[in-house]
Amino acid sequence: MVVVVVTASWPAGVQANDASTNSLTDTGGVVVREVLAGRQVYSYRFYKDVQIFHFMVPHHVSVSKYNFTANDTVACDPRNITIFLQAHSYPVINPDEAEFPPGLWVNRSKVYELHLRSDLQPAYLSVPNPVAGDWFMVAFITEASNRITQAGLFPSCHAWLHAEASHNQESDITTVVPEVHAHQDIQLLQKIEDSQYFRFYVPSATWEVEVNISNCVVLEGGNTSSSSSFSTSCPVDVAFRTQALPDRDSQDTVIYNCGEIDGPDCVVDLVPEEEAWHYLQISPTGSPVQLSLAVKLYSCEEAMDSSYHLLSRVDVDRLCRGERSALPLHTRHERAEELSSGQDRNEKDSPAEGERTWKEDREGIYGRSDRGRNEKGEEKERKGIEKESGGKEERVGNTIEEESSVIEAWESFIEKEKTSLAEKEGAFVKEHVVDEESAMGEERVMGKESAIDEESAMHGESTVGMESTMGVKSTTGGMENVTEATKNMTIVGIAGTVSEGTTVDTEEGVRNLTLGLLDGEEREVGAKRVVPFPSARPRQVLREKCWPRHNLVKKTFGGNFVFEYDLSPDENGSVPLLLNLTNASPTLLTFFLQPIIDIGGTLSVELALSPFMNLTVHNYTVYGCLTLGKREEPSPDGDGCNRGHSLEVNSSSPMTAAVAVLVPFPEPGPWYLTLRPYCYLTNTSEKIECSSNVTTILFSVTSASCLGGKCGRYGSCYQYISGGFIFSTCVCDAGYRGWGCTDSSNATPNWELLLGTLLLTLSNLFFLPAIILALKRRYFAEALVYAFTMFFSTFYHACDQEAYNFCMMRLSVMQFCDFYSAIFSFWVTLIAMAELPHSLYSLLHVAGALIVALGVEYDRTGLWVFVVPSVSAFLVMTSSWIWHCKQERGCYPSKRYWLTCLLPGVLLAATGLICYALLETHDNYYYIHSAWHATMALAILCLLPPSRQGKQDRSGDEEVEPLSGATTHLEEGRNYSPGS
Repeated sequence: MVVVVVTASWPAGVQANDASTNSLTDTGGVVVREVLAGRQVYSYRFYKDVQIFHFMVPHHVSVSKYNFTANDTVACDPRNITIFLQAHSYPVINPDEAEFPPGLWVNRSKVYELHLRSDLQPAYLSVPNPVAGDWFMVAFITEASNRITQAGLFPSCHAWLHAEASHNQESDITTVVPEVHAHQDIQLLQKIEDSQYFRFYVPSATWEVEVNISNCVVLEGGNTSSSSSFSTSCPVDVAFRTQALPDRDSQDTVIYNCGEIDGPDCVVDLVPEEEAWHYLQISPTGSPVQLSLAVKLYSCEEAMDSSYHLLSRVDVDRLCRGERSALPLHTRHERAEELSSGQDRNEKDSPAEGERTWKEDREGIYGRSDRGRNEKGEEKERKGIEKESGGKEERVGNTIEEESSVIEAWESFIEKEKTSLAEKEGAFVKEHVVDEESAMGEERVMGKESAIDEESAMHGESTVGMESTMGVKSTTGGMENVTEATKNMTIVGIAGTVSEGTTVDTEEGVRNLTLGLLDGEEREVGAKRVVPFPSARPRQVLREKCWPRHNLVKKTFGGNFVFEYDLSPDENGSVPLLLNLTNASPTLLTFFLQPIIDIGGTLSVELALSPFMNLTVHNYTVYGCLTLGKREEPSPDGDGCNRGHSLEVNSSSPMTAAVAVLVPFPEPGPWYLTLRPYCYLTNTSEKIECSSNVTTILFSVTSASCLGGKCGRYGSCYQYISGGFIFSTCVCDAGYRGWGCTDSSNATPNWELLLGTLLLTLSNLFFLPAIILALKRRYFAEALVYAFTMFFSTFYHACDQEAYNFCMMRLSVMQFCDFYSAIFSFWVTLIAMAELPHSLYSLLHVAGALIVALGVEYDRTGLWVFVVPSVSAFLVMTSSWIWHCKQERGCYPSKRYWLTCLLPGVLLAATGLICYALLETHDNYYYIHSAWHATMALAILCLLPPSRQGKQDRSGDEEVEPLSGATTHLEEGRNYSPGS
């Protein structure tokens, strides 16, 4: 994981707050915009506190620009907000700088980091050449305070983060149709003055990609001149990247310098990613160049017939010159004669028609047109038509001489190619060179004769002439949109036919140099002949280079992120437990992770040597590379992997016979585990020949929440949902930190944990004196409430502790009982101090029980839940005392009670409230909260009033007065008279 801290801002001209969905830029590209509504972000303590944002980046984006603004609640100070952005999966971060568990692979993808404040000041982030697909961002508040604030006593602050993204798509990208068969020769001739992007799609089961750059012509000064010539080496740089435009500062980009390769051909072999778009950037290192580009796909198996690239009808003259209509071959012969004799020139006098037709042709053939480049092409074509409509053959400068020099260079090159092919194939090559002066205003066409090779004939394939309209169709790997607007002519050949072509800009005076291959006879294009020549190509299959491959089968279980991968079942339906690796070559294990649903857990890859192997002759070692997207061969020296994670097991000792790697939040897509066995005697670096052909191993590829569903001794594994995405993470206790709660650098010592548990539980014993005093003074209801408070406060804190805990029942139930009994204790104490009549006393007890229960259930941690019952009981007590003062015409209660009971009780209660509300932090919680228990219990002991005043009989028992007007049953019986 490479973290990039961004501090720079966008240029002043960038409008980041444009809310439009998409628009066209000045250069013809498309801007796709995303706007995410504001979401609340939270203070970070664990990964569960992050807020997840999601962006979707389209294909071939040159730059993604993000605009962030954050605001906080009014009357709250701005706070620091941190943002992490990563492609394909959730970022694996440690903002508290905690250590990751051993065996965890986190340095996989580039992570962008940005800091801002919640003061509505915008912050910008720019990502050059991002990969296409899902991008995930996590945001949180960096809170330095360790203080515990009580809800309602301090302002409740909430921070909100707003995000906008604009993705600039590159429009000038040429889609290259790759070759997938030996009987194809698909090439693109291109003039490159500056960096040019190309892309091609790689279907499944593709083992290798070959990029072939040939026929390189250096154009001195940017124009075709007499100094232009074929170069022995092509002075261009080739940058290659998968799923994104090449970025020379990215580790995913591979760069080749063709100028350092001797020979006319620059061949680059690349390891592709299956079922993905691949991008090339070709940049001349000096003068502009003209070259031929071909992309060839090699697979380990024969391609099926359904993957053939076919052509429908194409008019090469229309493609190259932008004619107004596609004419049949014989019609174009007549058309050329008419044009040469000056007839029908009025038809060409309409630039608007030619302009419209050329644009329609480009859009119809290539799909989406390159507007920025097409406008130039239309302007050039319009100028050419206007010159021809005047009945004159106008040329600028030494155009004819420039054409002649380039043609001579091409003739020299073709002569060499004909000689070489004639020697290899024994085919008769016939050449026809058109006279330059007679073809001054038309295309100059050279070619060679083609013969259908035996292989194409065996497949029953028919040749297609150059007069057919180019429309490439492929069913390989779900390729889509494989044709786009190109600057120059695309050369396509199929089924034993090879056709090449080039179009040089008319401003440089060279038009339509075309090399074509027809089906065994000479044809004419635009009244000019195209001479065919044969093609001899190897078959695009690499069985000798391919490794044994095992596509693992996914097995899912109940629960999120719980699945595993096994080998394919045998014929009898059983899954093999052991895997035999061939010692002659690496062995490839492949499996695929689905986007979104498979990325929220931790992938575990385990490797071990079989305990049943014979170690009497020599020892065994197996090197492995775990990679995403592309395979990588392990180094024979055990030096690790360049872009993946290395694994190594050997039979020297039981400790080294097994290894495991954990991948948190794994990226979706194809994953590869490449294994290569070796044999040695004592030192793993001294390899020897193995005595057997295979090495037997055991492997396991599984996924689970957190780290195998656990988080160590001092942590718990949970699953959370943020922004609609589910993920698993650990929540640590006792000061432990880290991804798996394994970082003990800030851990609380065991003695301190035990002390904290004892303080929070045993401090509730201070309620015992209050309970005893209440029983002695005949306050039985109050004594029951105090005992209830002591019991549930003790066991709630015993269950809530991090290390030494004991849970009697569900924590939420005990928490409710603890908060409820604590507040109700204050209520019954104040009501007892009020000296109310017995009927009113019972009524207020029941009313208080209901009101406190409602408040605690509504918000048990809020300040008003404690304040409202306490203030209400205090008002009742004050009103009762005032009434007693008026009745007794003196101070009530007595001065002795005021000084010895009321004043100490109020001071103790005030001290406890101040500690509870203002002084608690996460570090001193054990001590301050224990002091709160003690002060509250002692305050109740002081405030509890003396025994109730009432009429007592001589025996000391309280006299119970009968109800008014009541008579006893005996008196009723005496007064009863049957005769009355």
